[in-house]
Amino acid sequence: MVEIATQPFWLHWREEEEKRRHAPDYFVRPADGRARVADVRAEDDVDERTAEAFAATERACSAVGWEFAHVGVPDPVFMANLRWLARYRHGRCGRETDVVERLVEVFRQPHGLRAGAREAGDVLRVLPALFHLMWTGVLRADLGGALLAGGTVVHTSDGTATGPQSESRSPGLLLRPRPGTRGEGSQMRRLSRPAAIGVGDLVRFAGQVRAVLAVSARAVTSRVRRGPDDAASPIPWPSTTQ
Repeated sequence: MVEIATQPFWLHWREEEEKRRHAPDYFVRPADGRARVADVRAEDDVDERTAEAFAATERACSAVGWEFAHVGVPDPVFMANLRWLARYRHGRCGRETDVVERLVEVFRQPHGLRAGAREAGDVLRVLPALFHLMWTGVLRADLGGALLAGGTVVHTSDGTATGPQSESRSPGLLLRPRPGTRGEGSQMRRLSRPAAIGVGDLVRFAGQVRAVLAVSARAVTSRVRRGPDDAASPIPWPSTTQ
């Protein structure tokens, strides 16, 4: 998308004797020059009058050669991954050209995220540039299949990942126990980086293993992880945490 406008116009029409109007949520223009109008509303919130408004907007768009789309609630895993990458959207994250060039070279062949970062250089220096390249689309991964983790398969935009989209399931990138430190019996294992909960981490809370989808100042949004992937050594979450 090269252009985005919010609530770009009022559409007025008449249904029998009633005057109606509707302001669509977005007007967007892809790089190929097409025009698209989008309304964002969860399916459960679309009542009869809303459906009529969407239908009228679609007819109006069709009359002038525009596309129309009703967009529902986005996938929470995709949005969690997107929020994570958005932290690295600033150009300063990709200004080290030697690191960027090395990452593009490494990921011309699909690699696990962490393995490729190690191959490209010092992980703490490389990861910001790697996430920036994923945000800009130079590097790609399946952002909707699972939360970003060390085993997520990453490749250049002109390549195609083959085989499974994750080499292995693992906790998030930021919270990793130091070798030889205490196990799950402790209230909170010591971490190799500052103690914090981040998107993609696995935590154990109220006896259940959960994957963190979003973090704010007041709340952590998570979902229960089930199946064999639960053996990914989740970090115990103190029972006093709300």
